[in-house]
Amino acid sequence: MKIINRLASILFVLLMIVVIPLSVPKVFGFSIYNVLSDSMEPTILTGSLIYVKAVDTQTLKPQDIISFYAKSNTIVTHRITNIEDNSITTKGDYNKDIDLTKLNPSNIIGKVMFSIPILGYIYEIFGNIGGMTGLFVVLLFIMLLWLYSYNKEKKIDG
Repeated sequence: MKIINRLASILFVLLMIVVIPLSVPKVFGFSIYNVLSDSMEPTILTGSLIYVKAVDTQTLKPQDIISFYAKSNTIVTHRITNIEDNSITTKGDYNKDIDLTKLNPSNIIGKVMFSIPILGYIYEIFGNIGGMTGLFVVLLFIMLLWLYSYNKEKKIDG
């Protein structure tokens, strides 16, 4: 039973390492996105999670990294290269050329505040089993396993 108890404890800690970055930033107004392409490498790696904060578009400047809705309604994250009047030019760091479509500020979701490499892959896995619901089901299972082994161990010792 001690092995199950230790295993459950380790799984619980590992899961909390995943749960905290996926849930706590949302409380502070961040949107979280998974990076699926290499267009921003080496600055932001494929498989990273990015944390995007809505900002006043008037405060944006060249070199800021932003997330925005592209024509196909997909979310893209690129660096601002130029701002003129009411249009913004962007480019992925890995890409040779600037993006052909100039952005209207209304398409901007927000500014990328930080990213965490690799966590996007984990986010994707849990997204495929029910998103945060799947994550909490796994967490609940680990907690129940830990409580079960703890109670068994307590009965054996006492």
